[in-house]
Amino acid sequence: MKRLKSEEGFTLIEISISVAMLAFISVVVIKLFLAASNINIKASEIDMATIIMSNELEILFGKTSIDSLPKDYEFNGENIVKQTYFDDSFKVSESGKYKMTISMKKEKDDLYKVECFFLKDDKELMKLGTYKHFIYPSKKVGGDGA
Repeated sequence: MKRLKSEEGFTLIEISISVAMLAFISVVVIKLFLAASNINIKASEIDMATIIMSNELEILFGKTSIDSLPKDYEFNGENIVKQTYFDDSFKVSESGKYKMTISMKKEKDDLYKVECFFLKDDKELMKLGTYKHFIYPSKKVGGDGA
């Protein structure tokens, strides 16, 4: 059968290949958007964790004695620990998806090694460094005031 000039167009195979290529490219682009969304969520969680831990460390480093520590810090004679749970919107809760742990381990005399962790579903989301801080046994800092 001879083609007429007025019957020019794409064949079924050409259209099928074009649709398959478009579908493949669409899948790749959608996966990129999903990956970017997941990265954005993780970055937002790390950002909130950093803000919360920085604020908590700021409060902690303003304290110079065990007596002046906030009530939610547990002191067992050697080490000081604080654990706080947060819900999905990073509000303090009894239990939750996120957990912040500040651990102060006594190294010598009144010098403590401070470590701060933020966990998500019991997996480490981030660690905000290791610091050294002096915490004295009582409110009397630098003498008895007599």
